[in-house]
Order: sequence, then C-alpha cells, then structure tokens
Amino acid sequence: MISLKSLSEILFNEQNCIQYLLEKNIIKRVERCSKCNIETRFYQRYFICRDRNCQKSISVFDQTFFSKSNIKCCDVLLIGYLWINKLKYQRIKDMTDHVENTLVKYIYTFRRLAVNSLSGNDFILGGDHVIVEIDESKFKDLWVLGMIERSTKKCFFKVVNDREKETLTRIIKEHVRKGSTIYTDSWRGYQDLEHHGYRHLKVVHARASRRLQIMRIHTNHIERTWRTLKAFIPMEKRCLPIINEYLHEFIWRRKQRNNLWNEFLNLLTTQ
Repeated sequence: MISLKSLSEILFNEQNCIQYLLEKNIIKRVERCSKCNIETRFYQRYFICRDRNCQKSISVFDQTFFSKSNIKCCDVLLIGYLWINKLKYQRIKDMTDHVENTLVKYIYTFRRLAVNSLSGNDFILGGDHVIVEIDESKFKDLWVLGMIERSTKKCFFKVVNDREKETLTRIIKEHVRKGSTIYTDSWRGYQDLEHHGYRHLKVVHARASRRLQIMRIHTNHIERTWRTLKAFIPMEKRCLPIINEYLHEFIWRRKQRNNLWNEFLNLLTTQ
C-alpha cells in the first residue's frame, strides 16, 4: 500500500491534487473549446479558450466525480485514502476535521462504487485442480457461507437462511465451478457434493489426523479469513441488508489488495 508520506503533497494541496488527477487521467483534459474549437489553456481550476474574443472557460471538474463535491478534491482523496486503510469514522473525523455526515456520504459512495465494479466472474470460484475451502460462520443473528480459493485467496460470501444440505449445495453449485476440489469440515450440510461434479474432502477437527496434515487437507485459510472479516464488519452492521454491502466490499478489497490505491482512483472515473 502506498504510504501517506509519499502522497502528502497531493492529499494536502489542492493544486497539486488537480495536477495529479490530470496525470492519472482521473479527470480529462479539455483540449479544445467547445464553442470555437480553439485550443485551451489550463489555469488553476479551469480550461480557458486561448481566443481572446471567446475566452470560454470550463471547470476542470465538469462532468467528473468531483463536479458536485462541496469539499476540495484533495480532501476527497484523503478521505478515500483513510477509508481504504480501514480507519474508523472517528479517526477519519479527527484527521480531516470534516463532520460525520460528510464522511458518511463519501464513504458510502466509495463503497457503492467498489461493489458495483464487481462482475459476475468475481462471484465464481474454483476450476480444474483448484482447491476451494468452504465453511460457515455466525455474524450475530446471521449465518454466512464463505469460500476461498487456496492458491489465489479469491473469496466469496453469502448470507444463508439455514445451513441445511439443500441450501448449501444450491449456493455452492451457483458459485463454485464443477471440477473443483472442495475442502470442508464434516458438517452434514456438505454431504454428497461429490455427486455434483466436485472432488470433496472433509476435515474432522476433533480428530484431524497426521495424514491429513501432511496432505494439507484443512480449512485454515477460510477460518483465518473469518477472523479478518469479523474484524472488518462492525457489530452494528451485521444485519440485513447492509451486511451484504460490507461482504462485497471485502471481496473487492481482497481482489484489489495488491493495487488498492490505484483501483480506488479508477472507481472515481466510473461514477
């Protein structure tokens, strides 16, 4: 993750931030005047026609994510930077001096853009010779089914009404490709997965054998992911429908974990 220090000249200076957004192509240059087709020049926050008889100007933020913003673009990026680093609202408020309503508005928008950027393929795991670990966990009053590809750490989560065989099998068939190798615990809801095109191996936690450990047949990755996910989702958000937004945000973060800052910037072009 890129450091705050390396971005300080951008996140705390409006003009530097505008130039950065132009260089990153987050906001587009207006090369020619829409009125007379003469080249424009850039000055402060405007593209201005070079023709002295015209001098039509257009805001650098016109038709961009920032066009309706009531705070500086550098402040928007600062809030975004602190959000992708998973700071709590109070910490972000203390560091930016913005009121809570402003923070809620922008962070909600960032989350919505992140979730909407996910495609159907982001919710499909596995494939030939791919190991998918599957498990369920309780989030306050809700059961969540989770799955993770061992090799890539790609993950998916879904709230389930129950943990019965019919429910779990249906969801697994929807989100795990046939031919995958599935590792689960011995919960009865996972029975007969091998009859649906999967190679299925079970772990009995109470008496995990030395042989299973040597063969690396375990569900440690999904169990560790539960701990990370529960630390990520506040207790007051563990209810429908809002928990789904946090589950999908977590999927987006996991997908973009190696380039999170640049992928956040890309979200601002898909308003």
